[in-house]
Amino acid sequence: FGSAAVVVATLRNNRDHYISTQLHLVKPKDIDLISAVPDGNGKTTTNILLKPREEMEVPFFFNMNEEYTPGFHYDYTFSLSSTLVAREALTHIRVKEDAPHFYARGIPVLLLG
Repeated sequence: FGSAAVVVATLRNNRDHYISTQLHLVKPKDIDLISAVPDGNGKTTTNILLKPREEMEVPFFFNMNEEYTPGFHYDYTFSLSSTLVAREALTHIRVKEDAPHFYARGIPVLLLG
């Protein structure tokens, strides 16, 4: 009962000038990253440039493993960090049989300024 999932990071530039940052996503080893937007490079690190006061959503798309045991559920934790902030943001995805494609709690907004 594998499926695809997306983790969306929301970034907000609170400054009155352009800023650039590098996002780094930490994911479980057995989850395959399909692509990271905006550059679609399939890597867990991506570079972002934000205009003054801009807010941007950055999705990371995944393939979830199809070799799950029926009757069980599987929880995965993802974390996201930026070179501009000291804290990490966390989200959790639960995969289980006969469920919608995925359950997820969103990553909170990373304030970059």
